[in-house]
Amino acid sequence: MCYWLILAFCFTFVYCLVFDHKLFLGGDNAFYYILGKSIHLGNGYRNIHMYGEPLANHFPPGYPFLISIAMFVSSSFLWIKICNGLFFFSSLLILFAIVHNITKNMNFSFLVSMVVLLNSQILRYSYIMMSEMSFMFFSLLTLFFVLKDDHQTKKNGLYFYLSIITLVLSYYIRSQGVALFGGVVLFFLIMKKWRKAIGVFVLFVLGVLPWTLRGISLGGNIYINQLILKNPYRPELGMMQWTDLFNRIGENILRYISKEIPRSVFPFLDIPQTKDPLWYHYIIGLFIIGLVIYGIFSVTKKYRGLLIGYLSGQFLIQLLWPTVWFGVRFMLPIVPILQFLLLLSLYNIFWGRYVALENQNNTKIKVGLLGIFILFNLPSVKKLNYRRDVKWTQKYVSYFHLAKWCESNTPKDAVIACRKPALFYLYANRKVAMFKNAKENVLLKDMQKNHVSHVVIDRLGYASTTRYLVPALKSRSSEFKQVCAVGYPACFLMKWDH
Repeated sequence: MCYWLILAFCFTFVYCLVFDHKLFLGGDNAFYYILGKSIHLGNGYRNIHMYGEPLANHFPPGYPFLISIAMFVSSSFLWIKICNGLFFFSSLLILFAIVHNITKNMNFSFLVSMVVLLNSQILRYSYIMMSEMSFMFFSLLTLFFVLKDDHQTKKNGLYFYLSIITLVLSYYIRSQGVALFGGVVLFFLIMKKWRKAIGVFVLFVLGVLPWTLRGISLGGNIYINQLILKNPYRPELGMMQWTDLFNRIGENILRYISKEIPRSVFPFLDIPQTKDPLWYHYIIGLFIIGLVIYGIFSVTKKYRGLLIGYLSGQFLIQLLWPTVWFGVRFMLPIVPILQFLLLLSLYNIFWGRYVALENQNNTKIKVGLLGIFILFNLPSVKKLNYRRDVKWTQKYVSYFHLAKWCESNTPKDAVIACRKPALFYLYANRKVAMFKNAKENVLLKDMQKNHVSHVVIDRLGYASTTRYLVPALKSRSSEFKQVCAVGYPACFLMKWDH
């Protein structure tokens, strides 16, 4: 309990230090909020920001459902962001319990939890309305229940069924939960618990079947449809061929080794996302992978299948991701496990075999390790502290000012086509539509289908606006009339008379 209190104090201090009250500009967080609002209002799982409020099928419903529950307290962005922080803190406590179950050492468990707490990559997503923290929480909770079931002497199966529930919830939050499913099944197979392996398989399939069937009835899962494109942002390039698939896997392997893995496990490293990696970035990535593998084989044999299945499943999914979907966020939920295995390897290499962890008197060694990680992580945590006070760039200020102008000056039945429509909706309170990345006639026909009455020409810097939208408007310039121009650089609102 003393460790948990210290962890709570440290979390509160660090979280208040880095917490950013501004709305994240990525776009997906706005979609999550809108879907959560739809559930909370009793409208079901619908895109209430679009004309006709069609059924939603892009994001899994788990995180929006959690948002809808949080909205019983408050619908403010601030409150939802704080809830994500609470998921992160709860994840730290569960991680502590998992590490203690495996190593039987309180000091080492505290060390691992503190190192993860100071990971700036995870901290950044702990105050953003995204699904990473809730997925991390339910994934770790599933691992915890599986471990508790293995240690359980009574045969009432409580922890086993709890692990099934949290496993299914993990999948409903992020489809990546299928990797955790593979890890749990593999664990029971290695342990020769055949009935439980079959039970997990059957109950998981039954649990996710409703969402799967719903997706099929709505035309298939949108994520899957995007995965098979060469570039989801350039659909005109067509579907992937086998050579494209192998090229994608090869590019992703190199990128994860040189960028994503080093940046997520050692967040203090300054490895630019948009520049070509240097030779030593690959060395660092391979070094981390080697330590993680050594860490896996340092734990008790029966837990290796659980870790191998979970981690390999996660990376397999990420290797199939389109290369335009880059960044550490896709692997954040497994970073706590990677850092645990990394620390375990370092401890074993420098201070003895794994069994030495059971000695509770080696506190100085663990304090020394923690001190090293704190020293290295402070600059990256400080950057988050600086970032929270940085204001939005002028182009986004103009974009949101135009959205607020629309709320007061456009008809309530207006439908506005724009880039990042979900973000625009949060401030405009008008139906929105994303213009299609296609040739002029196809784009305009799609806007007509979506009953678009107004169009925003933004200055956010995305190529799709100049590549697709502007040429389409120019092709029928007589039909579009400028209604408003806001800010500098100016965002334009055009009325479409057709």
